[in-house]
Amino acid sequence: AVSKLLQQHFVYVDIHFYFSNSSVPAFFSETKKRKNRVTHLLPSYTELAGSFSRDAQRNLQEASRHSIFFQEGGQEEAIQVFSQQMKYPGAPNRNDMERFNKLCKEFASTQQSISRSVLDKNNQLLAAIVGLTDGKRIYNLLNLTTPEGRKNSANYFLFDRLIQEWAGKRLLLDWEGSELPGVQSFYLHWGGEWEYYYHVHLNRLPPPLRWLKR
Repeated sequence: AVSKLLQQHFVYVDIHFYFSNSSVPAFFSETKKRKNRVTHLLPSYTELAGSFSRDAQRNLQEASRHSIFFQEGGQEEAIQVFSQQMKYPGAPNRNDMERFNKLCKEFASTQQSISRSVLDKNNQLLAAIVGLTDGKRIYNLLNLTTPEGRKNSANYFLFDRLIQEWAGKRLLLDWEGSELPGVQSFYLHWGGEWEYYYHVHLNRLPPPLRWLKR
């Protein structure tokens, strides 16, 4: 079995399994159950909006008071601003972001790359999403809000317009789960449901490499 080969021949394993692999715990001892939020977009926008939280509705009212607008595109600027914001240990480095930008450009030729932005009246970026689609799901791979965008509730405006755009289609909005409570809380504003998947992390590296790869 693949699980035995991984454990016998590799001293370090870090794999996130697809949600349908429910038998993973039976084969790996070092398993963590994680969760991801998904929103089914087949209902009408009116039905979907009915499941938005009161806080989301309040933020959308706040956004309507500002001169902000939604547009298609903005991938490169979004990636650049995201890179400037993400200055914490373990954040994607410049090379990672350049590869991601190149990947999205490659998928743009087959209409599998998605980028949307929210700008103010001066064309200043306030919020953005960059993701991919396989025709079944829209994957939220990169989402950002600038400090000014937070004042205008721009990220709420962004996802409301995205849901309007894709409502009524046989698609899932895959929020690309996070274990951060604040991020999970934002996902809960948009209805949907939790989808569980498994993370296997095996670390038999010698010290000090073992400590570096926790």
